[in-house]
Amino acid sequence: MSDILQATDLPFYEPEYDFPRCLNGNSSVQRVSSGLVAKFIGSWEYIVGDREIESSVLRGLENEYNILRDAYQAGVSVPKPEGLFLVPKIKRGFVNHVLKRKLPTPAILMQYIDGIPMNRLGEKMWSEACELRYEERKRARQLGFDPADFIDRNAIYCPSERRVYLVDVNEWGRD
Repeated sequence: MSDILQATDLPFYEPEYDFPRCLNGNSSVQRVSSGLVAKFIGSWEYIVGDREIESSVLRGLENEYNILRDAYQAGVSVPKPEGLFLVPKIKRGFVNHVLKRKLPTPAILMQYIDGIPMNRLGEKMWSEACELRYEERKRARQLGFDPADFIDRNAIYCPSERRVYLVDVNEWGRD
């Protein structure tokens, strides 16, 4: 990536779904195809045209992508990152939704994890998931990452794999 990333530098991705679903109540993460989700940063429609703010938002998105990529390559259980793209996102508001008014919005495309967010787990699966999440965070630290965000919705438990994926790395640091 160049030193100063601009939205026009990003390739365009056309979602498979006309109306991407928000995941776990979070409008910044939307399922865009059977195997991919898009993670958006900020409210792009309100900052387009302000080069300084655009640049700041894109730097944050690029930093999160780099941490996600590096964590994945190191073997931490995170979604596989596909890259930074411009993804059409329906603009806010009922009329925009009805008319399908979209704005190409910078996003990280990554693997869709078919599991249960930890904030939605029942008591039966909770203890195994907590233990697996603890071990995954410990491993991330051993590999040089600081998974600082402890919110339950930022971990997805996959009972069939007996694995927990850490899914939000924007607050992570590096040792």
